[in-house]
Formats: sequence, structure tokens, C-alpha cells
Amino acid sequence: MKKRIISIMLAICMALSFVPITAVAAGGAPSLSSFATKDQLMTEYMTGSDGKATNIGKLFFGKNKDNEPQEWYILGKDTGVSGDNVAVFTSKYMSLSQVFNPNPNKRYSGSELRKALNNMATSNFTSAERGMMNATTVKTDDYTTSDKLYPLVGEAVSDKTIKAGSNDQIVLFISNYLNGSGGFWLRTPSPSVMYSLFIVYKGAYVGMSDCRNSHEVRPAGNLNLSSVLFASSAPAATGSVSAGTISSDKAMTLRKDGSGKAIGTAKYCLNSIVASKDSNASGTVS
Repeated sequence: MKKRIISIMLAICMALSFVPITAVAAGGAPSLSSFATKDQLMTEYMTGSDGKATNIGKLFFGKNKDNEPQEWYILGKDTGVSGDNVAVFTSKYMSLSQVFNPNPNKRYSGSELRKALNNMATSNFTSAERGMMNATTVKTDDYTTSDKLYPLVGEAVSDKTIKAGSNDQIVLFISNYLNGSGGFWLRTPSPSVMYSLFIVYKGAYVGMSDCRNSHEVRPAGNLNLSSVLFASSAPAATGSVSAGTISSDKAMTLRKDGSGKAIGTAKYCLNSIVASKDSNASGTVS
């Protein structure tokens, strides 16, 4: 737990309206579940061909239907989206109940699910958050859509992986990310069963459901990182030094708007924690 103290000290260094300091934290470098630079957000959470990742991290971004902070898994950069960006996938439902389509139509491009996601892309986020959301262009059968929120795909019933990203290149081993979760919609129509589409079933494998049924909504998205400096689980300080530990499962918040500003330095050592003034630290981070 001591390793995560550095993320608190980093947030202190870079907080709004704060006296410039240099932070020195004990116990080694921070865990990637509690602190990540922009480059780390794009590279350190990517999965392999088996859908498993060395590091699993989460971000807070937007709200769910219950007006609670929405959590997202970090999936690394989507190479099909331009600029510095990170693909993300909801770790908790955005909506608990949504019909794919009330009529027997399996086509995602004109579905009620897509309409609901496009509405959520507006209503569940602030104007500043919406400005950070990139559209992702995906293909389903012969139809192409480009939206800020989109469902993932599955390839076959009983598969234990699903795919995200502009080219379905991001493979996720389901139980590593969604162990025991309820069923939620994928956008893939069943190739053999009329009116049916693929869902993730019991957070473990791909199943099927009639398009007129209701299931959870857990979309993926993409965030523009051009103005982001880092992500941290530590709360932003507002005027006094604080220290403590952060739970390894607490989601991080993106800290941005410090580009081109001198915002201080952070160091760590093995035996002590100190904080001292640093005349080079200035600027703001939100």
C-alpha cells in the first residue's frame, strides 16, 4: 500500500491553487492501478491476443443512469483513432435495462440500443467531458457506424473473449474484466438464430438473446488525451499537504490542462516522506 502514497503526493504537487512543492514518497514507484502518465495510459494496459493484460486500471468518467460516477477499464491506444487517445470500456453498467430492438430486427445501425447510446453520450457527460470523447468508427456486417459510445462484438457462442476498438483489434478475456456480471448487449447478430444477437452471459462467455429482450448496456468509447498530463486515484489538494493510502481498486481521474506549464517535481525514496517548497512549480491542473 505504501507504493501508492506517491500518487497522493503527485496530486498535491499538481493541485489547483497550491503552494509549489517537491514531493518525496516512500516505498518505490506508484502502482499502475493508482497513477499513470499519458504515455502509460496508451501503452501499459493493452491486452495480448489472449485478451489478458499485465496491468488492469480504471478511470472515472461521466455518470451512469443512476447518476453515479461511471467507471471504465483502460484498454490502451486505439490505432484506428488519430492523435493521443485511449480506448475505454465500462466496468459497470451504464444502464441496467435496454431493449436491443422492439421489433424483430438484428441490425445495429438502426437499433434502439444505438439510439440509447447516442443519447447517453450527451446526457451522461458534462460539456467538458463530451469535448474529450472521440468518435470510433466500427463495422457490423455490411454497416459502418461512427459514434462516441458503441457496443463490443463477439465471434461465437461460448467464446470467452469479446472485442473492442475501431478494427475489433482489442481482445478482452471476459472473466478478467467482468467476472460474475449480468448479461449485456454486444452488437453482433447471431448468424443462425432468427431475431437473436450475442450478449455476454454471466460475465464469463458469449451467449444469445432475442432482440426484444432487455439487458444491461456496457459500451466502449475513446478519450482524447491531447490535454491530459496523467491519471491518479489521489484526490486533488486545495491548500494543505495530506498523505495516506489508496485502495488498489479505486478508479483514477484524468488530470489535464497543464500543458506547457512548470508544475513541480516528484521524487521517491525508500525510508521517508518529505515535502518541501520548490520555486520551479507553478500552473494549474484540473
